Amino acid sequence: MKPDYYDEFQCIADACSLTCCQEWKIAVDRKTAAAWKKTETPEGVRPKRRTLSDYTKKYGDGRIITLDEKMRCPFLDERKLCRLVLTYGDAVLSETCTVFPREKHEVAGITEYSLMPCCPAVVDLLWGRECIRFSDEADSASYGAYEAVYGVRKRFLTIMSDRAYRPAQSLCMLFYMALDLCDAGTSWKAEVPKYGDAPFRKELADAVEHAGADCRAAFVERNELFLDLAENYRKEGLYRTFLTPAAEEAEQIAEDYGKIRKEDLDAFAQAFSPYEALMRCYLQSEIFSECLGEPDDVEYVTVKLQWIALEYAAIRHAAFLCWHREGALSYETMRSCMVILSRMLGYEDEDIWEYLENSFERLIWDWGYFALVVS
Repeated sequence: MKPDYYDEFQCIADACSLTCCQEWKIAVDRKTAAAWKKTETPEGVRPKRRTLSDYTKKYGDGRIITLDEKMRCPFLDERKLCRLVLTYGDAVLSETCTVFPREKHEVAGITEYSLMPCCPAVVDLLWGRECIRFSDEADSASYGAYEAVYGVRKRFLTIMSDRAYRPAQSLCMLFYMALDLCDAGTSWKAEVPKYGDAPFRKELADAVEHAGADCRAAFVERNELFLDLAENYRKEGLYRTFLTPAAEEAEQIAEDYGKIRKEDLDAFAQAFSPYEALMRCYLQSEIFSECLGEPDDVEYVTVKLQWIALEYAAIRHAAFLCWHREGALSYETMRSCMVILSRMLGYEDEDIWEYLENSFERLIWDWGYFALVVS
């Protein structure tokens, strides 16, 4: 099973606006790390060291490439091409460099393929689409022990693909569904089918629309969340070109939130509207790749949905900060917001749980706070 644009992907290498060879942790798998101990450094790499392994360092249980002073991979040349590939061919690369941005998940004997939207070329494939379709979809029974959570994800994707609703509205509907299933306890599986009923979804959408949220309070919360999420990356000096002006804009706004008028928020909503379909596709992609988890574990799916909503809120607020500073929101700027925030928030599950537990009173938010964050 894979999204309809999967086979269209091609790495654009030196033409990439935000290369994956800088400003993040590039993992080196054990097999590659062992081979690199015997592989000489190509010409042109500075500073020159004996073997490729001399450019790696320990990180957690594995190793990563040590970035240079510009936070770039030391093997990247001035044309943004990989010296390792030019010298030795693709076989020398680590698994991360070989497969990125592709993902492959094996679930009950079924292989699912996806593309991570933290790559500009992937966002380009999403741009211009109204929603994503999936090919080679297996019957739900084929998922065996995962059948129930597969049914949840399938309904998530159905609701998110419905162009009658804005992405933020769809997210609120999904979180209502997730909380409803969590509250149902051991009988949650019996509640899933009703969310496939179109009239029921319409009632739910109307309820979400009328619930509303205080737009100023929502803005303040997103601004504070953005600053919190950006803090560690700023300390590490990562994503400076994008993050420094955006965070400084957020800090300036935080000094006097009264400077942001309702008219400003309305004007931004208008500027953001051309990218609603793009964000719908982004959210579909994230739901497909992240919202399956363990058999019978609807709480896991709920937490991952919550994290996806946090990504959406952070991307949208980053777009606001760029728009507020520049007076416009181009596609290139919107793409940068999506790619960089996706990279920043591409946490492992353990780190997601730790962040949510340390930053909020409860691991799983109540619906009102969720709606506040994404509205």
